[in-house]
Amino acid sequence: MPQDRSWTREDSSEVIGWPGSRSGHGWTEWRSGSWDARSLAALVIVLLVSTLVMIVYHNRFWAPADEGTYAHVAERILQGQVLHRDVQDAHAGNIDFVNAAAFRLFGLRMVSMRYPLALLTVIQAGLIFFALKPGGVATALIGGLVLTSLSFVQYLNPTANWYCLFLAVATIAWLAWNPTGLRWPHIVTGFLVGTTFLFRQLSGVFLASGVLVYLLLQSPRPGAGSGRWLARAVLAVIAIGNAWYILRTTDPVGWLLFGVWPVAVVLWACARTRRSDREVLALLRDLLLGGLISAAPLLAYYVAHGAVGDWWRDSFGTAMSFPTLGFMKRPGYLMLGILAWRGFHSGDLARIINAGLYTCLLLIAALLGVLLFRALVRRSRWSVHPLPVIATFYALVSLHYQLPIYLFYTVGLSSAAVLFLGVESTPGTRRITLAVFAAIAGVALYYQAAMPMNRYLQGTVAGEGRFPVTPLPSPVAGIYVDAADARLYQSLIQLIDRETQPGDTIFVLPTNAELYFLGRRANPFRFYNTALGIRSTAELDSVLQVIRCHPPRLVFYDSTDKYNTPASVRIAGTLARQYQQLAAVPPFEVFKANRALSVVNENHGCPQ
Repeated sequence: MPQDRSWTREDSSEVIGWPGSRSGHGWTEWRSGSWDARSLAALVIVLLVSTLVMIVYHNRFWAPADEGTYAHVAERILQGQVLHRDVQDAHAGNIDFVNAAAFRLFGLRMVSMRYPLALLTVIQAGLIFFALKPGGVATALIGGLVLTSLSFVQYLNPTANWYCLFLAVATIAWLAWNPTGLRWPHIVTGFLVGTTFLFRQLSGVFLASGVLVYLLLQSPRPGAGSGRWLARAVLAVIAIGNAWYILRTTDPVGWLLFGVWPVAVVLWACARTRRSDREVLALLRDLLLGGLISAAPLLAYYVAHGAVGDWWRDSFGTAMSFPTLGFMKRPGYLMLGILAWRGFHSGDLARIINAGLYTCLLLIAALLGVLLFRALVRRSRWSVHPLPVIATFYALVSLHYQLPIYLFYTVGLSSAAVLFLGVESTPGTRRITLAVFAAIAGVALYYQAAMPMNRYLQGTVAGEGRFPVTPLPSPVAGIYVDAADARLYQSLIQLIDRETQPGDTIFVLPTNAELYFLGRRANPFRFYNTALGIRSTAELDSVLQVIRCHPPRLVFYDSTDKYNTPASVRIAGTLARQYQQLAAVPPFEVFKANRALSVVNENHGCPQ
């Protein structure tokens, strides 16, 4: 049994590949791997606490533009419109069909899109418990609770990122279990990675990177053949791709906190891998086949509706334009660190506690990188395991947009991986580590979970608390929001009801698709965000023609929105020609179509 033998640095043939990974017994051969009443009680606690957290929080908070976008696209799919042909989205499709299915199953309300994620949050807590269980019951208990406290509850929104986190955890659990009874186990791995990609492309790429590095670090099978060039070539491509992304999208603070560690790990793997070319070919074949199986339903849908080209342009062309938007390059994590530093000197206990929280959250991915690289160099038996390896690469998701929410998309998984690697530390160090992470989970849940977006960055780091208790005044909402948001959207919905009729269209620019959904009025355009939907002169001219010839009854314009581009500013500048400006509902300027001018326009140069 692996736990009965001496593990030394010279024992590299067994260290590259975690204990039990080739034996077929999986977790059962790890120390503390046996199940007893204490283990079962800890698992029940994790599942019960996670369930209670979801019951209390699932219908609190909202991020209007994000939640409105998902609801708007999902509803249009239910109305029979073809995704990417009739309605644009930068995602590949999975998230939109899941949200549409949630509407179909649970009713046309925003809260319906949260029900699947509430369930998955509980399941992923159990999966991470299983992954951490070999390191001890206490480690698994704290790890499960930390993941629940640092994930969906921090940003209760049906974003694709939460589905990707669940799939990353499921992939880790699958690889850790590693059932040898299956003939092609990595077809399942490829299916999970492919499904992740089809929820959110960038997350799928980072998950695939971590999976490949982990698999190429494993020990070669007996009689696997010679040749190591293909493995090194694959790892070199991963290293170059990750380095290119890091240099292109982030600043030196992001490099240090998240970026350098995956590159260091993959370079170490490139030097140390012993997987043969034949093994790598078989591995790539199985992963690719699994990915194709995951993509088959979506591809069949797009082929059947003649929308393959539209899907490709939206999912890759439009999606890749996100990093070029100016606001994406702001050094947010540096500002988080500065605000945390100020909090330590504030003299206010809550601010000091939250300053400590965000300091820890910012440093966890770097700590994981350091611990993993040290474990690999020392050839620790805990190093080549899917949890720390994949979590190190998956942490790159947080570099896409430097905001607290993007930190929460990965920090729970990184925390679990740090706990996993801490198993080999001294008992005293382990107890301190568990206490620190338990405190992080508690503070994050108490001060940060479900708090409104209008706290802004300074209020978020300070831990200002205003738990949402006011229902959003719409029959298609079902969620509780901050009182100021409730008043704003009540005014907007009443304005739409007063100035329009069912069947009229409204236009919101540059974004804020929640007004289409809550106002129960149609969007006259394929897109929901002008920054993504108007990327050429021809597209702008088409929008201007619709406004001139078939003007939406109301137009809402937020001149302060970060998604404003020259195209949206030009559109707003043309509104005075045929619209009457109504009283503003800050932050929106509101314009009502002048029907007399519309009739004139329809008779002069507009297609009949």
